Amino acid sequence: MPPNAIDATVAVPACEVAAKVATEDRRILFQLGRAYYAANDFAKAHEQYERADALGSPLATTNLGVLYENGRGVPADLAKAQQLYGKAAAARVAIAMSNLGWMYESGRTASNFWALQSP
Repeated sequence: MPPNAIDATVAVPACEVAAKVATEDRRILFQLGRAYYAANDFAKAHEQYERADALGSPLATTNLGVLYENGRGVPADLAKAQQLYGKAAAARVAIAMSNLGWMYESGRTASNFWALQSP
């Protein structure tokens, strides 16, 4: 399901119940993170993506990169975003490859971060 099609009012409670039953299921934790993201609760999304990433979910790794790239629920950190996209790209996640490529294409890599902050 595309992220903009997620109904957070339904997805969050359903995923929370599933995560209580399957506490170490990286797919469930990833989906809970997506539900929180859809609800604009980026701090909780970050927490679940971190858990899923630690369990080996490259999709969660990609979404963590998005949070760090855009400063949602965490301080913006292009170096961290770049590292996470690279990790997920190595696992053959196409969107991570694309996001990493766009960072390079637009000059938004960690080495260019301070130049981008200038007024």
